[in-house]
Amino acid sequence: MIGNSLTEQNDLPRMLCRLADATRVSLHCEAVILSGAALSDHWIDGHAAQRIAAGSWTIVVLQQGPSGTTGRPSLLEYATRYSRLIRGHGARPAMYMVWPSRQRSYDFDRVSDSYHAAALKNDALLLPVGEAWRAAWRRDQDIRLYAPDNFHPTPAASYLAALVFYHQLFGALPESTGEMTFAKSIAGDGLDVTRRQLGLLREAAIEACQK
Repeated sequence: MIGNSLTEQNDLPRMLCRLADATRVSLHCEAVILSGAALSDHWIDGHAAQRIAAGSWTIVVLQQGPSGTTGRPSLLEYATRYSRLIRGHGARPAMYMVWPSRQRSYDFDRVSDSYHAAALKNDALLLPVGEAWRAAWRRDQDIRLYAPDNFHPTPAASYLAALVFYHQLFGALPESTGEMTFAKSIAGDGLDVTRRQLGLLREAAIEACQK
C-alpha cells in the first residue's frame, strides 16, 4: 500500500492481514507511508517505486488525500505514472477511495468521481471505501467513522476499509466478519460499535463493492 496517514491510522495494512489470516487466506501486506503526502510526493521521494520494483507483488494500492477538487489532476496524473510502473513489474494497481473531511462532507461525490476516474483510466481495481462510509450512514447516522480530528478514520472506519479491501480481493465476506468477538480480534478493543452497527458495517461494505 502506498499512502499517507489515512492508510497508517489504526494500521490498516496489518488489520487487513489479520483479517486474511483469520479467514485462512494467504496475504502479505506492506506499506510505504509519508504523512500528509500525495502520490506526487511519493514519486519524488522514490522509496515506493523501489519497493514496487523489489517485491513480487500481486496488487499495489494507491491512496492520497480526498482529491475531490484541486487534488484531482495530480491524482489522475500520478495514478497513471504508478500504474505503468506497477504493471511493468507484473502487478495490478488498485485505487483506495477515501473520503473528505467532515467540514467538506459536501465533497463526497467529487472524491468518489475522482477515484472512479483514476481506476477506469488505468484499469485499476477500485476499493470504494468512501462509498462504504455513505452506505453505513444510510443505515445508521450515528456510526462513528470520523476520529476526533474530523478527518482520520476511527477503528470502526478502518475495519470497514479492511472489509472493502477483502471483498474486492477475495470475494464474499465471511459471516464471521459481522460478529463482535471476531471483529475485535481484527480491529482491537477500540472498535466502538454496537453489535447491530457491526452488522451494518458489513452490509455497507458489500453494498459499496457491488455497485
